Amino acid sequence: MISKNLIDLTGHKYHSLSVIEISHRDDNYNIKWKCLCDCGNTVVVYGDNLRRNHTKSCGCKKGMFISEKLVTHMNTFGKVTPEYTAWTAMKDRCSNGTRISNRKRYIDRGIKVCERWSVSFAAFLSDMGKRPSPKHSLDRIDNNKGYCKENCRWATMTQQANNKNWNVWYEHDGVRLTCSNWAKVFSVSYHAISWHIKRGKSFSDVFKHFQARDKVNIELANKLKNEIN
Repeated sequence: MISKNLIDLTGHKYHSLSVIEISHRDDNYNIKWKCLCDCGNTVVVYGDNLRRNHTKSCGCKKGMFISEKLVTHMNTFGKVTPEYTAWTAMKDRCSNGTRISNRKRYIDRGIKVCERWSVSFAAFLSDMGKRPSPKHSLDRIDNNKGYCKENCRWATMTQQANNKNWNVWYEHDGVRLTCSNWAKVFSVSYHAISWHIKRGKSFSDVFKHFQARDKVNIELANKLKNEIN
């Protein structure tokens, strides 16, 4: 029988452990509880260890918890790595409503971090790997979707600039670039291209116009195409 002064843990769940019943008291009259682990094993645990998060499973997940701590410490103790910075910034963008830019660009649009990444930096690092170079940063492939393995990549500033929702794209002879990049290829301003388009010219006509003026840098066009891809 459970004493009136005893905190009954029966039916409570602590991480992977569901408390079934009292097991016994030890020699110092401290109570141990019989618990069922998510993996199917049963284990006997002190109540204090459950409540203080000292014991989280029957032991089956010990390696996982150790790995999580090691990865986090390796990436924060003494030196904050770019990957850890990207992870914390990603979560802040999708949860910190005190910043107006966050609300408009992420929170109000329903952009969220997947559960796997939101609770574990180790999972994020495992899925994304280390940043390829200082020129790369975290980027969503589809800006209308959230942060998850399938929709994220390490991208250069050029790739990210070309991944904005407001970009206007034109294609010529298998080369597809934004209007801003075609402006670089033609050595003109963005507005110079827009001026012709607004007056009814096709992009093929615009290309021929600048080609006739010897302003088309095909080598640069192919270079920009490769950077985007």
